[in-house]
Amino acid sequence: MSNATNPDDLKLPTAPVVKIIKNAAGDGHNFSNEFKTAVARASAVFMLGTVDSALENANKDGRSTINAGDVVAAMAKLDHPQFQDKLNETLEAYRNKKAKQTKKGQK
Repeated sequence: MSNATNPDDLKLPTAPVVKIIKNAAGDGHNFSNEFKTAVARASAVFMLGTVDSALENANKDGRSTINAGDVVAAMAKLDHPQFQDKLNETLEAYRNKKAKQTKKGQK
């Protein structure tokens, strides 16, 4: 990674990580502290890789601003095409919501 951040130094807040884990697994599951730490570290590595790839894409296009399209492109570059459709759906919903808020504010 061209990024100066070391994933070993990055510590994600435990509470949001645990919330995501519990939402994904559903009720009736317990998680060891070691598991929580491993998932938090894996998440940090995933985020750093995504940011690095998105940054490369923006730099290649001569932009200093990383946008959502760069993140979608990073998923393909990092061999995670399964995330592209969900990301695009989420982005479309976000943009629609923002457009409705803008229209509402103009009235």
